[in-house]
Amino acid sequence: MKRITPGVLAIFCLCVTAALSRANCPQSGTSLYSPADSTSPSFISPQALSDRALRVLNSRYALMSNLVQRKTEKMVLAMQKKELALQQQLQGKDSLKARALFAQSQANYERLLARIRSTSSLAGGVTNASPLRQYIPGVDSMQTALRFLGQLNTRTGMEGLLPSQLQGVQSAGQELLQLQGKVQQANEIQSFIRQREQDLKDQLMNSGVAKQLRAINQEAYYYEAQLSQYKDMLNDPDKLTQTVMGMVRHVPAFQKF
Repeated sequence: MKRITPGVLAIFCLCVTAALSRANCPQSGTSLYSPADSTSPSFISPQALSDRALRVLNSRYALMSNLVQRKTEKMVLAMQKKELALQQQLQGKDSLKARALFAQSQANYERLLARIRSTSSLAGGVTNASPLRQYIPGVDSMQTALRFLGQLNTRTGMEGLLPSQLQGVQSAGQELLQLQGKVQQANEIQSFIRQREQDLKDQLMNSGVAKQLRAINQEAYYYEAQLSQYKDMLNDPDKLTQTVMGMVRHVPAFQKF
């Protein structure tokens, strides 16, 4: 499996940045704010958030979710292939050890692949993925802000959202939940791969398959590094995210939310 190079990652970042820039550019006619808002104060009415901005936010999270899922699937397929090659090589050296060590190997990888490929959403936008148990400040803050904005219409004494805005906020919130589920799934698979790598190393260190063990170690290392890059991207604030947060962070009700 090929590693995503810094150049490819930079191109992806530029694509996301370009999309966000178009959503924020006053000359493009797709400003982050609705036409009625031209001053862009430090505190902006939630109704000033444009539908275009919410669609960009939604698309951004959907893209990241797809990237994490595809990368995880490719890594599992690569590990499955490498273990099969390792099993075949060991079979000629020590068939009993090969049978014991790889008895459930392929079945385990098939279960992981089935889990990755399974439908990630249910009716009503409810995710069937495990909630993210890793704290990523940027993700946590954004999720809280979107949830707060989505409940404005039910809070008396506060300006609510227009129907299209409410739908956009709810959609972005669901996409972010889906993304968190994909990241949690990736974290769990990463832990499985790390443990599997260590088990193989402990059992086969002196079995004459050092080259294959290094290949498995390299695969796990690249995946861990790329997953870390994706998390850094999620935690990197941009103008769009800052604007959504700026709309709510100074509201007393949000501070108590």
